[in-house]
Amino acid sequence: MLDLDHFKSVNDKYGHLAGDLVLASIAKTISDSVRPGDLVGRYGGEEFIILMPIVNKKEVEVAALKIKEAVKSLVFKENEESFSVTVTIGVSVSSKKISDPMLLIESSDKALYEDKKQGKDKLVLYSDIKYKK
Repeated sequence: MLDLDHFKSVNDKYGHLAGDLVLASIAKTISDSVRPGDLVGRYGGEEFIILMPIVNKKEVEVAALKIKEAVKSLVFKENEESFSVTVTIGVSVSSKKISDPMLLIESSDKALYEDKKQGKDKLVLYSDIKYKK
C-alpha cells in the first residue's frame, strides 16, 4: 500500500487539476515500475495498492524501493514552480499467518500507518513492526 506524502498541500497550493495530474503521473510511474501481471490500483484519495503475486519478502522490498525512488524522481511544474512528491509504503507478504486477501490489505495498511508515525518518505514491512504488549 502506498500513500502520497503531504498530498493535501499539493491540492491546496496548485489546485485540484494539478493534483489530478500528479496522481495520474504517479499511477503511470507505479505501473511502469512493476512486472507484467502485477496489479496496480487507486485505493482511495491519494493511496494506491499494488498486488505482486509470487514474490518473496526481499523481492517485494526491492520493488517497493524502486517505486519509491521512481516517484521521488518525478518533477512537476505548475505556475512556473517545480515541485516533487514523496511516498510512504507499507508492505505485507502473504504467509501462513496472512493468507486471506483482506488480512493482507489490513497488514499492509498497518505497516503504512507505522511508516507515517516514523515520518514520511519511508518503507516498512509489516513483519518488521514490533508491537508492545
